[in-house]
Amino acid sequence: MTLKELRRHLVKKTEEARSSLQKGLAEAVNYWALPEARRHQLYEEIVGNADFAGKAETRLAAFIERCNAERIGVRENLDVDKLIASYFEPKAPFEYTKDKKSEFPDAIALLSLESWATKEQTSILFVTKDHGCQTYCATAERLAAIDDLGAALTLVQERNAHTRQLTDLVAQRIEQGAYPNFVAQLTEHISENIHYFNFIPEATSAFYYDAEIEGEYVDGASLEATEGTPILNPVGYVDDVLTVQGNVKVDLAVDGVFSFSVKDGIDRDMVRIGNGRAETNLTVNVEVLYTFEDFENGEPELVEIEVVPTTIEVDFGEVGPDYES
Repeated sequence: MTLKELRRHLVKKTEEARSSLQKGLAEAVNYWALPEARRHQLYEEIVGNADFAGKAETRLAAFIERCNAERIGVRENLDVDKLIASYFEPKAPFEYTKDKKSEFPDAIALLSLESWATKEQTSILFVTKDHGCQTYCATAERLAAIDDLGAALTLVQERNAHTRQLTDLVAQRIEQGAYPNFVAQLTEHISENIHYFNFIPEATSAFYYDAEIEGEYVDGASLEATEGTPILNPVGYVDDVLTVQGNVKVDLAVDGVFSFSVKDGIDRDMVRIGNGRAETNLTVNVEVLYTFEDFENGEPELVEIEVVPTTIEVDFGEVGPDYES
C-alpha cells in the first residue's frame, strides 16, 4: 500500500513538473524572446520522450534499491477479519469521521506490517502525523509511532555511539570557529534556495481578495544552539560521510500583492475594485541538513548544505486597495 501511495504521488508530481516546464518555456518564448527552436531543444533535453509514469517508476525503483528496502506484501500478512471488525466498530486505525473509507490504505498497511513484525519477532517505527495511526501504534505490541522524520532518524542513529561522537565533534568545531564562513555560507544557501519554501499569504480585509507572494528576501540566519554549541542530530554515517540535521532561525522580509473585489448586488458577479501591496518581516524555523566528510584526516570538511522544503504562512495583517497608486 505504501509503495502504491508513493507511486501515485510521484506520478502526480512528475506530471505537474512537466506541465510547469512547458508553461515556463512557453512564457520564456513570449516574454524573454527565447527562440522556438531553443524551447523545443530544452524540452527535449529535460523530458524527451519519457513518460511521466515511467519516470516516476524508475525513481521509485532506484530509491528502493539504494535503501536496500524490503517489500512486505499485503496478501500474505493482512488479517482481513481484523480489518473489517476495526472498520465497523470503529476503532483505531479507523476514526469517527464521515469518510472512513479514505483510511483503508493506512489501516491495511498498519495491520499488514503488525502481522509481519509479529512473525519476524521484530518492531517497526512509524513516522506519521495521522491520529488514528498514532493511536493504534500506542496499543500495538510491536509498532511505535513518531510524528517527525528527523526525530525518527536521530532516534535510530543515536543507538550508534560513534555516529553521535562524530556529530558532537562537528558541533564543537563549528563553535570553535573551524568554519569561519559557516553562517555566511548557510545564509547564502538559504537565499539561493528560498524558492523551495511554500509561502502561503494570509491577511484580513474588508474585501474579497486574491493574494500572491511577489518577493522573499533573507535578512539573516542563526543556528539553534545551547550555550554557543549548535544543536545537531545525526542522520546517517556511511563511508566516512556524515549527515547531520539542525534547525536554523531565518529572518525574512516578504512582499505580497493583492487584488481586491466586491460582489455585485445585482448579478452577483465579482467586480474588481483595485490592487494593493504589503510587506512584512518574520522569523521562521527551517530544518537544514549538513554533510561532512574526511573525518579520518582529522578535520571534517563541510561538503553540502541542504534546506528541507517547508510551508510558511505569511500574515500581512490588515490589507486593502491602494487607490493612490
